[in-house]
Amino acid sequence: MLQLINQLIRIQVAKIILILGAAALGLSVGRMIDTSILRQASIVQLTHDTEQLLQRIELIVDQAIVEMMGLTAMGLSQCSPEALANARLAVFSRATLKDIQVRDANDLLACSASSTAARTFSGIETQSRNGSVFLGVAENMPEGLLQLRWKSNPDTSLVAIVGMDSLLYGFFDGITRDQSSVGIFLDKRLPIATFGEIQSIFKPAGGFDLQRTSERYPLAVHISVPEVAIASMVAASGNSRIVMILTGILAAVAAALGLYFATRPLNPVIELRSAILHDEIVPFYQPIVRLSDERITGCEMLVRWIKPDGTIVRPDLFIPLAESSGLIGSMTLRTLRRAIRDLAPIMRVQKHFKLAINISPEHFSSVGFLASILKLLEEEALDPSYIVLELTERQQLQDLEAFKAIADAVQAAGLRISIDDVGTGHNGLSTIQDVPANIIKIDKKFVDTIATNQLSAAIVAMLVGLSKQFGRTIVAEGIETREQLEALLLQGVDEGQGYLFSPALDALKFVAFYGAPKLQDGKFKSNLKNSHKQAA
Repeated sequence: MLQLINQLIRIQVAKIILILGAAALGLSVGRMIDTSILRQASIVQLTHDTEQLLQRIELIVDQAIVEMMGLTAMGLSQCSPEALANARLAVFSRATLKDIQVRDANDLLACSASSTAARTFSGIETQSRNGSVFLGVAENMPEGLLQLRWKSNPDTSLVAIVGMDSLLYGFFDGITRDQSSVGIFLDKRLPIATFGEIQSIFKPAGGFDLQRTSERYPLAVHISVPEVAIASMVAASGNSRIVMILTGILAAVAAALGLYFATRPLNPVIELRSAILHDEIVPFYQPIVRLSDERITGCEMLVRWIKPDGTIVRPDLFIPLAESSGLIGSMTLRTLRRAIRDLAPIMRVQKHFKLAINISPEHFSSVGFLASILKLLEEEALDPSYIVLELTERQQLQDLEAFKAIADAVQAAGLRISIDDVGTGHNGLSTIQDVPANIIKIDKKFVDTIATNQLSAAIVAMLVGLSKQFGRTIVAEGIETREQLEALLLQGVDEGQGYLFSPALDALKFVAFYGAPKLQDGKFKSNLKNSHKQAA
């Protein structure tokens, strides 16, 4: 009996040792996984910060170019006293803008907002995607300054001197600041502004090295973080419980992926083509409102994929597939035909109503595109002026001259053109000048912070000013609060859309929402909130 008891004890002790060993091994593996995950998270954060820095640089360049465009309209090219006063005000009010100059065809200084401007430029310039904009670094300027030259005509150019070094001061936190480097470069190699040892950027000694290049300007951001700094970031993060959280997330993702792969069709393009043919791609309508009196002036057509089982697929999940598979054209025309039929009763009553539809540049430039839309309007005996073709500025216009020719033909036929996401895409804020359009849309990212961020408010003010100069109507997207609405009204924005007024609605709900107070003029200001609830 004693021998049996001893044997049982030995077995239990062995079990305990195995359990403790397994636990120790698990903790060791867990720590290894935790460290690996924290290291990857640090790299992801550094990558995100680098991309944010590049976007900030592009925005500052855009802002300076638009400032020069506005001052040109005031007569700065002729060095008029009023325009020079406005140039000095612009330099005084913008921390990154150091000077605005006018130079003649021989690059001699004609006038300047600063009394200390260099008489001549001695340095290197590079042309941007916009052929009239050149970026340069000068030998006779302090480090950290970028020269932007906008050639408004053959005899005169406007030059903005922009400070970039302040963007780098807070880029690294205290853990990585002493060991790491970051730089802003022209043509990837010519330093404009740097923080840390510039040689470590070009010859990193291990660790993390990243370069991000602008698609619109010959500018690049390059960072170098040595392994010791990354290790410090990981150590500062501590022994978090991120492994447990991520394990649960990974399990959920694995289950979702398993369900997805078990139920997805063998060929998604075939399924999408079938959905288009069976009218599962359904138009929804978000009201566009005149901000001054809150009357509905039109709507933007958005699409949803409603499957036979009632499942609704978001457009961001199938629009890219439609574009890459060549189905975007047939899908757009089919949903537009349905939208025209849905809204024809309103259009026949309201002569200035507009229906905006999103068009990809490739579809816009395709053969027979314009004739197809005109045929749809002819079927319902509607004037082309009801239709607004909305092109996103996020997509690159490969051939600007060819695009202008097509745009001229579209406008000559009576349709209107809107440019979406101005200032956030490939071509910059100068799109307002370069692209023939009737309507300019302010991106939601500026609307979100217009009431709280001075930079957003300044950009909106510039967009409004330039749009007015070129005779464009300006529309704000994503309005969600009364504070945003009041700020946009103060800036002179014409129209807007967003959840403050209504989300996108199906045809029946939109017509009911449009006529909720009364059909006359589509006015709904007096009963906006109640109408919204009834329609939704």
